[in-house]
Formats: sequence, structure tokens, C-alpha cells
Amino acid sequence: MNPESVRDMTATLKNIDQRLQSIERMMFAGRVALYVVMGCASVGWWFFQNVDYIKHGISNWLRN
Repeated sequence: MNPESVRDMTATLKNIDQRLQSIERMMFAGRVALYVVMGCASVGWWFFQNVDYIKHGISNWLRN
């Protein structure tokens, strides 16, 4: 192999590596966003399932 083709291959591999790193970062950010959304949804679901108990507890707390 001549040095010029090796340089070209090295540059190509560096570009591929940079693209893969950006894809990995986007996948990580998407996964974090999904976890945040699912966590908020589960907290909201729990709240709406237990809103009557929460109201009852707050009214008892305010009475005493």
C-alpha cells in the first residue's frame, strides 16, 4: 500500500468513527429522554390513581 491510500483510509475511518460517536450520543440522549418521559408518566398515573386518598389525607391534616 502506498502512503497516500493509507492516509485516505485513515481519514475515512476517522470520519466513520466521528459519525458513529454522534449516533451513540443521540441514542443515549433519546434513551435518557425516554426514561424521563416514562418516569413522569408513571408518577402522573400513580397520582391520578391515588388522588382520592391524597385529598382525604390533606383534608384530615388541615382539620387537625
